Amino acid sequence: MLALLALLLTDTLLYERDFEPVYYERVELVEVEGENSVYCYCGRYIKYKYGVPINKDASEYEPNIQFINVKRGDLVLLKYGEVAHLAYLLEITNSGLFVDESNYEPCKSGTRLIEWNDEALIGFHRINP
Repeated sequence: MLALLALLLTDTLLYERDFEPVYYERVELVEVEGENSVYCYCGRYIKYKYGVPINKDASEYEPNIQFINVKRGDLVLLKYGEVAHLAYLLEITNSGLFVDESNYEPCKSGTRLIEWNDEALIGFHRINP
């Protein structure tokens, strides 16, 4: 349902709105080897790279904003089987959501496009909406 709504709104409302980025105080990423690396935790990566005050596990976040209100800097909530995952929204495109994330591939960070029909897409969360 969310994917269908997104496709319907893509050509109308999304590109008429102002997508001002949300800025938090950034903290320098410090690489630590092994399983304690910031790159091995999706939430920790977003917290340290973008300064988003993430203070709980990805599985504890629930959607708290409607798609029509989504903007750069919001969290994209995903679930792969029983594993919850967070990504940082960089851009909304006709094809999907362009995100920055870590630990989608174990202990690696990067950007990717999450297509609108991705079954793992649960919703969106804004810290202090």
